[in-house]
Amino acid sequence: MGKARKTFIITLLLCLWIPVTGCSNREKNKTQTNTASSGADVPLYSRTSSVFTLLPDSNVYTTGYDTDGIFYYVMDTPEEGDMTDEWVPKYDFYYQPYDKSPVVSYGTVHDGIIRTITPVTGQNEKRLMVLQLTEEEAHLVELDSKGNVCDDMLLDSVFHDYEQTEELLAVDGGFVVSLKKEIFLLDDGGNIMKSSDVGYSVSELIGTDEETIYALGDDMSSDRYEPYVLLIDRSTLSMRDAVRLDDKVTNIFLFEDGLLAVYDNRIGFFHPGKDEVRTVIDLDKQDILSSEIVFLYGTFDAYQIVTLDKTTGCLLTLSEAAEDAESAAVDANYTADGRRIVHLAVNQDDITWNMTFHAKKYNKISEHAYIQVDVIDEPLEWYLGKGNRPDIVCFPWDSDMGPYIEKKALTNMLPLLDNQDTYSFDGIVPKAKELLLYDNGNAVYGISPYFSLLVRPTDGAEYDENGQCDIYEYLEWHEDYMAERDIYGVMDIPKFRYEYLLYASLDQFYCEEEATADFTADAFRKLMKTYKENSGHLKGEFDQYAVEEEYGSYVYEVARGPRWIMTYMGPYFTRRKAKLEGIPGTDGTNHVYMRLNTVLSIPETSDCKQEAFDFVMYFATLEEHLMKGLPEYYYGHNTDTVGLLSIWESGLNTEIFETTRFYGAIPVTDDMKDQLRYLMDIAEPDTGVRRAIFEMMLEEMEPYLKGNKDLDSACEILNSKVTLYLQEGQ
Repeated sequence: MGKARKTFIITLLLCLWIPVTGCSNREKNKTQTNTASSGADVPLYSRTSSVFTLLPDSNVYTTGYDTDGIFYYVMDTPEEGDMTDEWVPKYDFYYQPYDKSPVVSYGTVHDGIIRTITPVTGQNEKRLMVLQLTEEEAHLVELDSKGNVCDDMLLDSVFHDYEQTEELLAVDGGFVVSLKKEIFLLDDGGNIMKSSDVGYSVSELIGTDEETIYALGDDMSSDRYEPYVLLIDRSTLSMRDAVRLDDKVTNIFLFEDGLLAVYDNRIGFFHPGKDEVRTVIDLDKQDILSSEIVFLYGTFDAYQIVTLDKTTGCLLTLSEAAEDAESAAVDANYTADGRRIVHLAVNQDDITWNMTFHAKKYNKISEHAYIQVDVIDEPLEWYLGKGNRPDIVCFPWDSDMGPYIEKKALTNMLPLLDNQDTYSFDGIVPKAKELLLYDNGNAVYGISPYFSLLVRPTDGAEYDENGQCDIYEYLEWHEDYMAERDIYGVMDIPKFRYEYLLYASLDQFYCEEEATADFTADAFRKLMKTYKENSGHLKGEFDQYAVEEEYGSYVYEVARGPRWIMTYMGPYFTRRKAKLEGIPGTDGTNHVYMRLNTVLSIPETSDCKQEAFDFVMYFATLEEHLMKGLPEYYYGHNTDTVGLLSIWESGLNTEIFETTRFYGAIPVTDDMKDQLRYLMDIAEPDTGVRRAIFEMMLEEMEPYLKGNKDLDSACEILNSKVTLYLQEGQ
């Protein structure tokens, strides 16, 4: 139990995360299938769903399924510093029925690694077969629902290598095990009865009928991955056929007298090598993500689809509806299966895919609501002005909720928040809470999953001995810094333009309360002159990797200029050499602005506010928006109130941000946390007025910067435009 065990344990932990795949392209005994047929004639299905939840920390990569539930295990991992030669892994096995019945414990297996598990029937009860590989041996362990080890079969030494692929399939009177490109038939005592070289790498054993064992595989002689369905004769274990699959197939399941193939957007039925794939389910219409489908069974009249998203599972039953079901629906606001349709309006930008993706995930598990994402390609005010009445609106980052609040067009969600026990404002970052609350803390008109700070990473080189640097000095320093290295900012991507450096200086030249502007002042004219002189050398693009390799990643960050940085996603907060500073303003002080991103609001005209609110909160508490690794994250598994958005505050008290995972294990010091807290505390709300004036400045200064208008005229026009805008706002 020395060095060998320690090496084995480390390999074990790695094996739990690294999937094994193969490749294929060999010309031999194989039949090419046709691509799937069109989904135009796919039947209309009604559906029911049952959501179930696995225990926290479940391993969802090694699972077994039957028609009633899912087998899985939870591995007991060592605490930090406890990885010693004496530590032995422990696997606790469970069975979770799809009908939300209590989880059933199937006992514990100690030591080794678990290669695969499969359900079997023994003594008129569900049992579980576990293929366990220890350092020296391979075992086939049988567990029952009382947590007992019914049998422990020592397998032949051919199965001892844990770096090879093994799949296990129960058959009458024994088991089939795959190992690389070999297939083995074992009797019920674990003894090898037959073996055969099938010539293909077997990645999964799909199932068996009276004559054939079906498997997924690929050609080991190829350097490309091309999936095949392998048809293996049960009596001889010899390869009968290898049927080439479409590259878009993500999974295969044995079904009524054939196979069901899961594609990225549909499910198709086919007889291997005999006919083309016939589309039977349109996954897009059913809002089912193909990547989450883990098991499929049932009949052509009622498909049973099991999906798994991390530890949240769902059993979907799709039943073919009557032909006139859709036309017979009295209320167009409901789906054929009786769920309320909730319309969500979102602008066509980067968030569209994200919103559509998560709407599908939500629709899969929601029994009462169906989220219809309506993508608009025009300003939100135009869309609403045409009489459209969505139930949820997603405000783009440059939009302002203010006018809608003033017109009482948005629903106050605070009563909805108070009327439930799942979400709370307790512990939220104070400045973010300040941006969410209106009417002296008595109203919430929008919920955002995250916020941003406008900050700039710097090493402080541009600051004088007093730690000061005004905007003119910074522009000159920035120009010298890039000129010395012959690198410049990226001009064709708006968020990389370092014109955003000017953003924090704008409030020096207008007063929102008094509705006055001073863009003809000498200070603003000097700012524009300095900017024009130093922006003439900007290039279109440069090689990011070449710059980082020669000068370091920090230089690349300086070169592409200031931009919005998400507070808990950017790597800048944990860089040892980079300090986090506010944008220097004309008075030599730092300015930091906080902005809520992807704000979701419910219009007052919505007739399904509760259903809309439920999705808003679902989206706001997604894993990607919260601090991972905290107990509060598992909101699906605990019974305590979860602090909505307060995960940020909790995260500051533990391991700051996601950077420690996405960008490597970088130590986070108390100074870094204190610096971030300070920046949050001094941040000013980023208002729609400031953003609107900034856009006006870019528009009116462009002719001057290009040499088509003199500076005085450009400043006069900008000043008049901003003044009128501020007066109209009052």
